[in-house]
Amino acid sequence: MIKRILEVGVAVNDIESAGEPFIELLGAGKGEIFTVNQFNMNMRMFRVGNVEFELMQSVQRDGIIDKFIRKKGQGLHHIAFEVEDIIHAMHWCKTHDAEIIEDKVYEVYGIKAIFLHPKIFGGVLFELIQGNPKWVANRSLPDTLQAETEMNGIGAEGIVEVGILVNRLEALTGTYHNVFTTEKPEIKDFHRLSLRSSALKIGNIVLHLIETMSEKNYMADLIGIKSLGLHHITLKVQNLKRSLGCLKDKGANIIEETHSPFWEERSAFLHPKALCGIPVRLTEKMPVFFSHRLRRHALTI
Repeated sequence: MIKRILEVGVAVNDIESAGEPFIELLGAGKGEIFTVNQFNMNMRMFRVGNVEFELMQSVQRDGIIDKFIRKKGQGLHHIAFEVEDIIHAMHWCKTHDAEIIEDKVYEVYGIKAIFLHPKIFGGVLFELIQGNPKWVANRSLPDTLQAETEMNGIGAEGIVEVGILVNRLEALTGTYHNVFTTEKPEIKDFHRLSLRSSALKIGNIVLHLIETMSEKNYMADLIGIKSLGLHHITLKVQNLKRSLGCLKDKGANIIEETHSPFWEERSAFLHPKALCGIPVRLTEKMPVFFSHRLRRHALTI
């Protein structure tokens, strides 16, 4: 059974320089640098509330991360979920038409992990992990949104949503539902914004699938990113006004979103250039996807 999101994987050219804005802007706590020989990379975790951003740097030419960056540039690489039993999760995925990359369990620093092939998920790479290592400050990652304890960065409590740009929305909604959820979500049309979307509650977050209906659409106009796959991350903050003031004081570029179709209250994006190419949305409220229907249903893996 999937319990929660653990990591947002981010491919970077240099962990040290790329990690600075996670600390300065998001108030992240950082872990040690670890070498992962299986993937020819170094990694370091940056904890923000109840999630960790895993910054990954290649240690050799033509390594996995090097190839990714040369093809797509720095930015979002994968999403990792925690499962209770990796063997059960592997069996479940195989019987629900989700291919396992290399069909093996990786064991690294006390965790066990498998990777699901991105071809059936619209190009999104998912990692399933058994174990909860103490990457940062020798403490396990909390499984709930965290109350702010000190004035570091924006005061983020944690992650509530991952946005994914897709085509073939109906088919991919069916695929995500088949592998990850107990109930097929409703597809909603936003014709005036040239968007369609569906939202799937997975563990402690929402995966939000968004299909654009034309080149000119709400998301493209808002932040200018049109490529398919992982698109944005949404963090919940305690006080949006204060968080935006903090970011502006630090010279960060903010894209304010006054009439979002997906949020009940005002939200804003931290410009992708500020954080390794990642659009980070900030909101005080839970997304409207957290309806009573979505709250009722747990994940099946």
